[in-house]
Amino acid sequence: MINLARRPERRRRMEKIFEILGVDTTYWEASDGKHLPNDYKYELLPGYMDPFHKRPMKAGEIGCFLSHYRIWEDVVTNKLSRVIVFEDDLRFSNEGLERIKEVLEDLDESKMEWDLIYLGRKKQADQMEVWVKDHRHLSTVGYSYWTLGYILSAEGARRLLEAKPLEKLVPVDEYFPIMFNRHPNEVYRGFLSRVFSLKL
Repeated sequence: MINLARRPERRRRMEKIFEILGVDTTYWEASDGKHLPNDYKYELLPGYMDPFHKRPMKAGEIGCFLSHYRIWEDVVTNKLSRVIVFEDDLRFSNEGLERIKEVLEDLDESKMEWDLIYLGRKKQADQMEVWVKDHRHLSTVGYSYWTLGYILSAEGARRLLEAKPLEKLVPVDEYFPIMFNRHPNEVYRGFLSRVFSLKL
């Protein structure tokens, strides 16, 4: 679970929820946009503007990206087969945990190759999405936002890093759709050509 050190109330709330649900979690201190770390060098994507608010990338969005980036590095470094990443503002639906368990069961049973699976998202465009055969909850996805919860494979983490996103940084909400080639901005897609399969 990713959590800002200056937001301990969020961590406490999520820890209580995970305790009730019987979920073991590892705590990741988020990179704070107000105090960005010096150990990561990055360059913003040339010409990037938020597509909805028409503004450049905010410091908080940079911190958010670096927080996720550190987890991807950890997955690769420690040779983890898969991880579930939660942000501290996550809200579980009534049967959310059960659905996650079913997703993992179906993945193990089907032996399907996959990179990243959204556990919640906000659709940003009317694009075709197709249900995945032999999976109870998975579909392909169109241009979507939210990284409050996702499952990441070792191969997915490797591909996220191989695209060298710190050389052309965008918010992580924008990075994922670019990586699976469903971002509506072709210019942005041209800067980050590595693609992977992504499901919900």
